[in-house]
Amino acid sequence: MKTNIHLPHVLVVLILCCFQTASGLFAQHPLAQPGPNVTFPSPNAASLAQYGEIPVNLNTGVPSINIPLATVKGKSLSVPISLSYHASGIKVDQYASWVGLGWSLNAGGVITRSRVGKRDERQALGYWDIGDSLAADPAWKTKLKTVESLANGEWDMTPDVFSYNFVGYTGNFVIHPDGEVVTLPHNNLKITPTVNSLDVTQFEVITPDGTYFLFKDAEQTENETFCGQGVGLKDEFFNSSWYLSKVISPDRKDSIKFSYGSHYENLFYRAGEMDHRFRQEIVLDSSYNPLCNRGIPKKKCFTMSITSVKSPKKIVSNEDSVHFFSTLDRADISNGIRLDSIEVWKRNGTKVQTIKFDNDQYFIGKYDVHTHIGSSRIDLLTNNSQIANYTFDITKRL
Repeated sequence: MKTNIHLPHVLVVLILCCFQTASGLFAQHPLAQPGPNVTFPSPNAASLAQYGEIPVNLNTGVPSINIPLATVKGKSLSVPISLSYHASGIKVDQYASWVGLGWSLNAGGVITRSRVGKRDERQALGYWDIGDSLAADPAWKTKLKTVESLANGEWDMTPDVFSYNFVGYTGNFVIHPDGEVVTLPHNNLKITPTVNSLDVTQFEVITPDGTYFLFKDAEQTENETFCGQGVGLKDEFFNSSWYLSKVISPDRKDSIKFSYGSHYENLFYRAGEMDHRFRQEIVLDSSYNPLCNRGIPKKKCFTMSITSVKSPKKIVSNEDSVHFFSTLDRADISNGIRLDSIEVWKRNGTKVQTIKFDNDQYFIGKYDVHTHIGSSRIDLLTNNSQIANYTFDITKRL
């Protein structure tokens, strides 16, 4: 019996198969991450980074909420220390910094990285190397192995996003494969990264007036993602944030130095849910030709993030020194610290100011179980006499 096959029907079948195959490229692979491969900075760094992501101005509708605390003064340089609250709203899985949820301590500055896929500088797999190789191969879209490596996360075609926040400068930037730094929005900051064979080790920034900023004290992060039962998939340790280490005046006659303490924190994030209706597994033959694919049952995933967190310990100028004191007893973060107090000293050894943070009610679990709100108080003292105090309620992470 003769069978008549109409060409339009064949085309429809092929199109459907190709659509399913394209979906399958995002599926199981020995090197693929089981969940969104995005890494976020530590809570302290993230609280500062959001000012670069969502600026405080009339265009975004985010008001400026700032409490000045002290100022480190040198011969010509000065660094203000303050508390600020970012009123853009609290995100899902957002952790509190060491001064409260939504609050950040401005005491110098930081450059943070939101890693998307692989590290940009990851040799042979990261955005810098892959971007260069694909730019040299206009036919890469027609090569199944190349498309598969991009789709399943083995290769990276998306740049990491870096955010900066220091002494009034906020914004984002990306680094192109050729090394060009592109600021978002555009400005006249000169940003120069230093990269070795393994990681970005530091950033040097020169402002339009010639002031030099060195960001060298790095936080390192490692992720382990779990989906369903079984062993999690571990990621590599990499530099995720760089804190301000030194400021030098344009005439190179004045400087302010920053030092930090370091400890490890463990954080847990919900990494999403895989659904077989959208997540497919491609089946290839020995020549990498696509055969039919099948769905993968949905799985709930979470990510454990381990970060070597940096926290300010001392700021030293030619005239002043500022010391930061913390306590390791937080209930919301494993091995997390909270800021206790700040002391300002003159070079002659005279203590001129103490700033006390009465936040144990908030951080160690003594808060209203229905509203998830705990109170915090800040006292500003000069020569043991109170000059100001602030009391406010802070919402706990839900």
